[in-house]
Amino acid sequence: MSALQQSLAFLVELAALAAFGRWGWMRFDSLVPRFLAAALCVAVIAILWARFAAPSAPGRLRMPALLLFKIAIFASAAGALLSTGDRSLAAALAVVAAVQLALAVALEAV
Repeated sequence: MSALQQSLAFLVELAALAAFGRWGWMRFDSLVPRFLAAALCVAVIAILWARFAAPSAPGRLRMPALLLFKIAIFASAAGALLSTGDRSLAAALAVVAAVQLALAVALEAV
């Protein structure tokens, strides 16, 4: 079950990065600012995740702060999708992230 949970966690993390990238992309009309905004959004979230939530991060948060951090990231990603008009994707991300976090907590694998 741990491999399944880890795979699901990785996919949800990638989906969150994609959601932030989409949000950044939608902020502008021309190509270069769109690309830069999307890349910057993804980079900021990736850096925050690497610093505070990655399993090998020296500054990894401890429970319950780690769980709250992950909830905040996934909720923000769903909100970003919602603000771009992607209601179905936002709902799907929120549900899958909630299931993944519940599974991680149950398995003590947060």
